[in-house]
Amino acid sequence: MPISRPASPWPERVARLRSIFVQGVGLRLTGFALLALTLSCVDSRAAVADPKGASFNWEQMARQIRSRDLRVVGVAALELEASGAALSDAQFLELLGVVGGQAADAAGLVLDAAESHGITEGRLGKALLDSDVNVRRGALLGLARVWVESPGVLEAVAGIAKAPGEDALRFDALDVLSELPVRSASLELVVQAALTKLGRSTDGAIRVSAIEALGRRGVATPEAIGIYRQALDDPDARVRISGVLGSTCLGPMGRPLSSVVLRRAADASESPIGRQLAVHCLRTIGVAPEDRLEVLRNCSKWLSERRGDSGLRQEAVALALDATDSAGDPGFGQCLELALTDPDPDVVAVAVDAISRRGEIALSWLARAINPSGAGPSDGHLRAVGALGANARVLTGAVEHWAFVDGFKGRVEAACCLIRLDAPSERLLGELRRLLKSGSLAEKFAVITTLAGAGESFGSLFPDLEDAAERPDPEIPEVAFAIRRLGHTENATRVLGGLLTHGDAAVRAGAARALAEMSVHNRSVREVLLAASSSSTLAYTAIQGLGELTTLDTPEILAIRRCLVARSSPRLRAHAAAVLAAHGALTSMAEGALRTTLSDREAPVFSRRLACSVLAKRPSFGPATVMKLIAAARYDSDVAVRESARTALSKRGTKIDGWPANR
Repeated sequence: MPISRPASPWPERVARLRSIFVQGVGLRLTGFALLALTLSCVDSRAAVADPKGASFNWEQMARQIRSRDLRVVGVAALELEASGAALSDAQFLELLGVVGGQAADAAGLVLDAAESHGITEGRLGKALLDSDVNVRRGALLGLARVWVESPGVLEAVAGIAKAPGEDALRFDALDVLSELPVRSASLELVVQAALTKLGRSTDGAIRVSAIEALGRRGVATPEAIGIYRQALDDPDARVRISGVLGSTCLGPMGRPLSSVVLRRAADASESPIGRQLAVHCLRTIGVAPEDRLEVLRNCSKWLSERRGDSGLRQEAVALALDATDSAGDPGFGQCLELALTDPDPDVVAVAVDAISRRGEIALSWLARAINPSGAGPSDGHLRAVGALGANARVLTGAVEHWAFVDGFKGRVEAACCLIRLDAPSERLLGELRRLLKSGSLAEKFAVITTLAGAGESFGSLFPDLEDAAERPDPEIPEVAFAIRRLGHTENATRVLGGLLTHGDAAVRAGAARALAEMSVHNRSVREVLLAASSSSTLAYTAIQGLGELTTLDTPEILAIRRCLVARSSPRLRAHAAAVLAAHGALTSMAEGALRTTLSDREAPVFSRRLACSVLAKRPSFGPATVMKLIAAARYDSDVAVRESARTALSKRGTKIDGWPANR
């Protein structure tokens, strides 16, 4: 039941300002909207809850969270979290009904916001009996965020998953069972038994979902391994893919399945996505010793399929580096050669990243690939050498040779490689000056972005960077970071200060972030960062800059919190949450942003690493976060993420492979 209050024009005005801010209609307008919204925040808060908690405009809030526009739902969720109001039983049921009728992203935002508003196992258990199917679905989703200690509640969820008459909710119940936080070993056995039984269902759709849920739960009992094995050899492609997905989630516990997964990956009749998923599965469960050389032979074959799916080739080169013991392994050199010369830049990027982690194996092969007596290395070869940094400095002479060969197409890439090797010479510095002054846009961009990570030994190029920055065209925002790296503090501050009024917003934002990193936190810097935070393309740079400030004022905190609901950018959400955590403001929505990033396999590796590292510093976190950390520790494709997740869990005495998990 909504509780009435005197009508006020402010909610409508605030809603309009929010709309302007979220849609991003120009920097000046959005900056004004944010300022006006900040000035109105006290009255806006009063529209939801007064200081005594006596007024709560639930009706208005419910309308907003029902919106099909994710941006509107995100703003409403932030407001709900900030209101601090307790929900009555009627409001709680209505909220669950809204959650149950929303898409997954919107439902997740609302539940993140409502975690501190009375979501308990008892209330959710009662809601499972409601006559409204949306309320029951909302209750199921909510149970993934609380510790479940009642056998009755667990049996109710398992019953929904098993009941043919609950077709509308059975798949939701299976998803919830895959990550339901339980307190005891006995309850865990109940969950595993329910999923195992459903994994043998004669209903094809239920069987597929149950097999995937069984894997996400990390169930690797002999009976479960048998279910995965049968699924991997099933004549139905959907079932085979579910077997691959379930096996992937087991991590090293799925090693007994590696031979059959390899067979799936090598089967030319399998769909491209099925083969790609199988190769990724091999990366997470590991390769049996007896299959290692066979894997390398297949990786070479997959990488040679240039007209095939690039995703398969990306997984293949990463697997090849994982499975290699030494540079002399048959097929290893061919895998690297194929990957570094692949026409798809994403395949090359994955190869370079994989080589940067296995430099001790790849270095001798790279030395042969860039030998001055050869036909000349590809850009991929040179990037791989540069990615090894100081560990590849022994190859400086060979790289320098190719940097000055007339007619060699990779001269600029070779020059950039020398920057990464921190190997300046008068000849190289002269070439870089020429490129900065008269090179093409692509050449200038390559040099400037590489110098943004250079060492002090390239400091003599500072005047050339200053000249490049003062020219209105081309507009390369990375020039600000190069100036910060190469200039003395006084000179860099002077030049970057001038860039704060540059005609291009991206250059202004880059300069402001660079100044913030240099501990220049004046009002001009803060204003540029605040304005940039409302731009979908500049928000990440802005949040990085705001994160360097020692204190944050109200408009800045508001701007950072809004980035928590930027569902299209995992790295932005993770970084915004990290900044809030550093300033002691890690709310349930901020934790939710970290949790979502951690479980998003499409999120950049560095974003997942950041999410783990922030959570590892927390004295406590919610049940849903615990479950996501357990999953990441088990089967994330990145070693650093797995180790960081284990660190976060171990600080709380969490058992990863055993139950009870997390008392």
